[in-house]
Amino acid sequence: MASKNSEVVTKHRVKWMDFMGRTRPICLQDENGPCPLLAIVNYLLLKGKLKIPAHARQVNSTHLHKGLSKYLSEIILKKKEKEFEQIQDEAVIAEKKEEITDLIEQYKVDVLPKLVNGLDVNLVFGGVDKFAFNRAIEILNLFEIRLFHGWVVGPDDPAKAVLENLSYDEAVTTLIEKRGEVEANLIQDFMDMNATQLSTQGLAKLYEALEEGDLVIFFRNNHFSNVLKHNGLIYLLLTGEAYEYEPSVGWEILNDVTGATEMVSPEFTSPGEYQDRLLAMQLTHGYYNPVPPKQGKKKVQSSKNGKGKVKAKTKDRNLAKKTKKSNFTLFQRKKGKMNKG
Repeated sequence: MASKNSEVVTKHRVKWMDFMGRTRPICLQDENGPCPLLAIVNYLLLKGKLKIPAHARQVNSTHLHKGLSKYLSEIILKKKEKEFEQIQDEAVIAEKKEEITDLIEQYKVDVLPKLVNGLDVNLVFGGVDKFAFNRAIEILNLFEIRLFHGWVVGPDDPAKAVLENLSYDEAVTTLIEKRGEVEANLIQDFMDMNATQLSTQGLAKLYEALEEGDLVIFFRNNHFSNVLKHNGLIYLLLTGEAYEYEPSVGWEILNDVTGATEMVSPEFTSPGEYQDRLLAMQLTHGYYNPVPPKQGKKKVQSSKNGKGKVKAKTKDRNLAKKTKKSNFTLFQRKKGKMNKG
């Protein structure tokens, strides 16, 4: 059990971006950043339920943990309000509140460190919202945040009967114990055919499951991301540190299982159109567009195709594997497209 004294303080870059008519901060992730923590933090920041000092460009984990502790306190107290209404004895109410305080302190010690060290999620192949219940799911339920994945077996897939009710851990056990048998071969074929951990069936079901305006956490390749459904499309929040000084990109359309994606602005328009608007604001109103220092910062090179849209496409399979645990990617300018590099 971790103690406060043993807690490692980490620092995270902050990007301010437009979101649904408001300016919201998001915390950015380096290559080995704590993605469960940042996914929860960014969910709450976009919802306006967690605050970061105005104009801050960096925040440390201590500040984030305090904010999460406060939010947990509010959730738990809200759930207990009806229970308090049934109690007439003030002494009993005071005792109950003390128990809640102790519970919150326990969460600070037990829950928050797990968000930094990582959460063990065990998805079930039968549905986009199906996971084997464990401590990770309990933590997300505590924060009242829904979790989804896209590694779903389709109705016509030969592995459907085998995989539909299996979790990932159970599938791996089957592969080991029944190696060479038909059951194991079907599982292996499905995993090979859907190595990106997003199947065609999973993507379709994700679009069906999410309603307009839903903001959730998406689990894929051991990585936790924020996704939003807006105007019928599902968008993935771009949180890599490479995007810190790229105000014209904020989201990536999630509509392809192969990794060929298209980036859009924070307002879900083309980056070129959004950049033109920023430049116009800068000229007419003195709008400040932050520029990265000459050294120590990595800048995304962007370009526009004929429609003013920015493309992102995985260069090769080996490189894609290297980026599985993080959506931190750099982009190189090549033939008018954005290619992961």
